[in-house]
Amino acid sequence: GNVVYWAFKISDVNTTGASGYWKVEGLPFTTSSSQYFKSGAFGCLNQGLSSDHHWLELPSSNTMMYLFNVADEGSWQYEAITPTAGYYFVASGTYRV
Repeated sequence: GNVVYWAFKISDVNTTGASGYWKVEGLPFTTSSSQYFKSGAFGCLNQGLSSDHHWLELPSSNTMMYLFNVADEGSWQYEAITPTAGYYFVASGTYRV
């Protein structure tokens, strides 16, 4: 088959001093095309999300994913890291290769 199931958990990480965009690298297989997921499950604690609508984006020909935010009548952009202590994030989903 060509469907990959993934899941991960980030527990009690200190992101104080961090900058840039939220992403996960090292997925087991390379994506064949760009994919956006709102149906995957994810949740977080102590990450000040910047809008009400979020997707996970897997860019074409990559082994990484970004947390992507969409503002109502506004911009679409990658979610910036919120520097904080006690950061938690859990997620799971599938993608096609």
